[in-house]
Amino acid sequence: MNDPSRTIAKAQEAVAKGREERDDKTVYQSLGLLGLALLDLHQHDQARTVLDDIGAMVAARLRIVVGDETLFLERLHTRTEDQNVKATIRQIAQQLAPVCRDAEFSARLKTLAR
Repeated sequence: MNDPSRTIAKAQEAVAKGREERDDKTVYQSLGLLGLALLDLHQHDQARTVLDDIGAMVAARLRIVVGDETLFLERLHTRTEDQNVKATIRQIAQQLAPVCRDAEFSARLKTLAR
């Protein structure tokens, strides 16, 4: 995570391999890391694509580890003024907060869901 460019390359590689192997948990976790690295490099359009990918996985109710996305959602929420992006974050958080098993992440998602 100290080298966002390298993180992007590795996360993209992990997403591709995870999709190839139908490993939704790896894809989901890698998307969260990819989104953070993209934000670090101010690549907000690509981060929005990652947000949409995460939203699609959540909507499809795939087997994921809820919480892997939380830091990305929080950072994107604070860095954007785009109300559509904020609405997407809110919608994802509303879906995830009730099913999150970790109390800390659940509380953070509930904050985003407001």
